Amino acid sequence: MFRKNVHYKCISITEAKVAVQSKNAVFVDIRDKSSFLKCHIPNAIHLSQRNLDSFLSDRKKDDHIIVYCYHGNSSKDAAEFLTKQGFQKVYSLDGGFSEYVQSETELQNNNEAREVL
Repeated sequence: MFRKNVHYKCISITEAKVAVQSKNAVFVDIRDKSSFLKCHIPNAIHLSQRNLDSFLSDRKKDDHIIVYCYHGNSSKDAAEFLTKQGFQKVYSLDGGFSEYVQSETELQNNNEAREVL
C-alpha cells in the first residue's frame, strides 16, 4: 500500500480552503460529470478524458492544483499523473468531496447555533 516516488502532497480541507481563498490554487474535480453538475466545490474545474489535453496545455506548470474525488483515494492517482506531466505544485485533497461537504455542513451548523445564542 505504500506509494513509492510520490511527487504530490496531501492537503487538508482547512489548508485547501486557505489556498483557494488566497487565489493561489484551483480545485480540480475528477468525479463523474453528473456528480460534478449536481454539486461541486465553488469554482472547481471538472477534469475528464474529454478536456484533459486542453487542461494540460492551458495550465502553467507552477500552478497550485488541488485534485479531489469522492473520498480522497482516486485523487492521489490523478495527482501523481499531473506531477508526471510536469506540474510542480499538485495536492490531493484528504477526504475528498465528502469531507469537504461535511466540513461545510459543520460550519453552517456552527453559524446557525451562534445566531440562536
